[in-house]
Amino acid sequence: FHLDLPLSAHAGTQLTAETFRPNTEAARQAMDELEHVEPSPDVPHPEHLQSSRILVVEDNPEMNAFLAQALGQHYWVTRAFDGREGLERALADPPDLILADVMMPGMSGEQMVEALRQHRFLDDVPVVMLTAKADDDLRIKLLRHGVQDYLHKPFIVEEVLARVSGLLTERRRTVSRLQQSEERYRTLFERMTEGFMLGEIVVDDAGAPANFRCLAVNPAFETQFGIGRDDIIGRTGREFMAGVGDAVFEGCSKVALVGEPAHFEIEFPAGRFFVLYAFRTGPARFGVFFLDITERRKVEEQLKLLNDELERRIELRTRELQE
Repeated sequence: FHLDLPLSAHAGTQLTAETFRPNTEAARQAMDELEHVEPSPDVPHPEHLQSSRILVVEDNPEMNAFLAQALGQHYWVTRAFDGREGLERALADPPDLILADVMMPGMSGEQMVEALRQHRFLDDVPVVMLTAKADDDLRIKLLRHGVQDYLHKPFIVEEVLARVSGLLTERRRTVSRLQQSEERYRTLFERMTEGFMLGEIVVDDAGAPANFRCLAVNPAFETQFGIGRDDIIGRTGREFMAGVGDAVFEGCSKVALVGEPAHFEIEFPAGRFFVLYAFRTGPARFGVFFLDITERRKVEEQLKLLNDELERRIELRTRELQE
């Protein structure tokens, strides 16, 4: 469309404040508040030191300042003025929530979110996008790319604060549940009577599996093999499992790459036998239980010897009776 704006009003035109006033309550409040905001204000500090941290990414100086002042009364606010700066600040000091504009020069808000989601430690940081464009396709696209909420400009401060508060509360609940789950896992991990190891596959220059690296072991594993976790974590299997590393690697690499759990039996030095139960825990990663069956194998060997001796005696007695 084409719009012509005259440099001056026509003679006789009556101008009033209402002539320029927006036609929606949200727009009126936003414009009234923006009129009293300086482009670079001192961001207010929240009352509590433990308040959440919010990163505001907005290229318009007035809107950036407006959001910083509104949010700074409740949260610690860091500001950025384009997508590239927002990405750098998020990577350097991960915030609890990001409030970002969609349309920005250089790196847009959409591109910034895509880049953020490439880093696993930022996966759970909620993102709220701001836009003046009412586009359902864009909204759905952003939600699919990891955006948690979407606000249209103009908006009222109360709505921004309510949505930010809701997302931060849900994030705290999620983090709390994860911490409780991790604590239960850690307790189980430390108290298991069977040895347990987490590992990842190491590939060669051609991308083919070549070895595996230990990521974690439990106390039972240390007891079984007489080696401390500080001496094993980070090392490859063929280093700390001399003589049997190849067999463990072959079994676990298949599990990690194919995804199907498996179990296999391995003889370790000094006549010790273990059944290994391996399962996939993530891309190229696996977990494996070490069940010591040395005593069982000894009993089985004794039973085999007794059975062989019994069969030998039965055969001799049979011959005697035949003669």
